[in-house]
Amino acid sequence: RLTVTDTNAPVGGSEFTGAGRADDAVSSTAFIAPSVVAPAGGELLVCAWCSYNSTGTYILPGGMFLAAYTVGTFSAFEDATEVLAGAGATGTRTATYSVSDFQSSMSIVAHAASGTPGVQEFLNGSATDPGGAVGSVTLTTILPAVEGDWLLALHGWDWDPGNNMGPVTGGGATPWIPVGDSLIANANTSRVRAWAKRVTAATAGIQAVTFGAVAGIDDNHARLYVLTGVTGITQEFTVTRSVNGVVRSHAMGAPIELWFQPVLAR
Repeated sequence: RLTVTDTNAPVGGSEFTGAGRADDAVSSTAFIAPSVVAPAGGELLVCAWCSYNSTGTYILPGGMFLAAYTVGTFSAFEDATEVLAGAGATGTRTATYSVSDFQSSMSIVAHAASGTPGVQEFLNGSATDPGGAVGSVTLTTILPAVEGDWLLALHGWDWDPGNNMGPVTGGGATPWIPVGDSLIANANTSRVRAWAKRVTAATAGIQAVTFGAVAGIDDNHARLYVLTGVTGITQEFTVTRSVNGVVRSHAMGAPIELWFQPVLAR
């Protein structure tokens, strides 16, 4: 017999919440990553900014920590992280760029049932070809990912006039989930997108993720986060179970596994 009490309301949402934006009409030194909603405090915020026609440097928003900076022929890409103090709208995150330029940016929140998602490994890379024939970038982890980990891939091009930036590849046959996009794809600004994928029992181990490019792209920027502790919607409650007069109580938030062995008779 099971008795469920002290049921809390469901919390959280999808494993990731993301948004993107781009400027292709007015250049500025203020590169603004959009606001997103964090389901709870302690979530991990990841922001990224990419210039279009300059290779300047960034001053990060207060409270954010640099992840990586890569520079190509025409563009500079920077990403940073922050542990959020509370739930709700994060507000925008403005990086100050050293040159007035058009830009693209995105913000992604990774959700955990409790605490903050961990970054088990972080990789970055880039490739450039001023002739518009840049190659792909493959990032390969050193540590093996285990079932339940998540891969978060950030991808940036100097421009995307043909709207050709598709999903990254690798990490097994299951599809990558889009979690962020700067949306404007033309010859007047850069393009950034983000993708996520859960590591399964079948795909656990060393991960190799490829960030592709097409003809006409000059700069190809790549980031790969291996995250632990990422979860979707959770709900806490107290379970009391009784078997043959023996009563055990499991407090809110305690992980439990219910197991049943059928008895066959004739």
